[in-house]
Amino acid sequence: MAFCFFGQSRRMAAAVGNLRMRVSFSLKKAAFIAFAGAAVVFTTAFFVAPDPGALPPPAFVQSGSAGGAPAPPLYVYGNPAVSLENILVRVVYFMPKGSGGGVDDFAESAVFLKEEIFPQIAAFHSREFQGVSRVEFSLFSQPVFGVSDRNAYEKDFLDVSVSDPLRMIEQEVEGRILREGGDLYDATFARNVAGTYHILLIAYGAPIPSATFAGQEWRVPGMAGDAGTTTALVFRSMTDPQMRSLWPNAAAVIAHELLHTMGVPEQYDPRSSGLMAQRANRRDIMGSGVAEPIAATFIGDDVKRAMGLY
Repeated sequence: MAFCFFGQSRRMAAAVGNLRMRVSFSLKKAAFIAFAGAAVVFTTAFFVAPDPGALPPPAFVQSGSAGGAPAPPLYVYGNPAVSLENILVRVVYFMPKGSGGGVDDFAESAVFLKEEIFPQIAAFHSREFQGVSRVEFSLFSQPVFGVSDRNAYEKDFLDVSVSDPLRMIEQEVEGRILREGGDLYDATFARNVAGTYHILLIAYGAPIPSATFAGQEWRVPGMAGDAGTTTALVFRSMTDPQMRSLWPNAAAVIAHELLHTMGVPEQYDPRSSGLMAQRANRRDIMGSGVAEPIAATFIGDDVKRAMGLY
């Protein structure tokens, strides 16, 4: 599996705790502040990577596909048979049972995503891939209230040994929205567009979780399954307009996870005792660059090369 994680600064978390004591919030706003200590740590955020030269060698012929046909101008990492000229990201705002979220939360996030996050990612994608690929977003028209609680969905989220930690929530979304007979089936939203690479992005309405890697506590704002899966998930702070000042890199986090669904492999090993020492080895969005606003980061040339750009 692939996650995005960020180190927590105790001093900054304590400062946020003091802020909570000084400012009065409504119950709804207090729910957001309860995890602001996690969100504020973007200044110490990093993705850790082996040396870029250690990326898995892409199995492709630069001049064409295995069958001899010309390769598309952009394709899934290491796989010229799967074109990325046109990408459609279906986005579902999903709230687990008992999470406390509602229609108002969805409405706020929908505006934020459509007016700020999606345009930023589309511009980044076009810039980095030199206009040879186009990404579009389709947001499901209503929030999806899960049939299970957080414990059921999240039991495998932070288990590094699980290859597809999103399988339970993915199956529910597909069964209810994308398949005929589902209680929320939408034929227009579910329609597969010819010549298009389809991705499912789940905006998960729950606070960012934490986990311990290499003896340090980390916040995990987003994740994807292993290579070959086309589903990614990000937590509430990434889609919450009230968190934009604490997470100015929200669009970069989402773009990072979307690149995983395009086959780009993970660039760090959360099981490694040398995790901290790896932090400086990669500066692009698949490494420490994910801590930057999306306009200030980039995709490494080695990744672009493995996707057929050069």
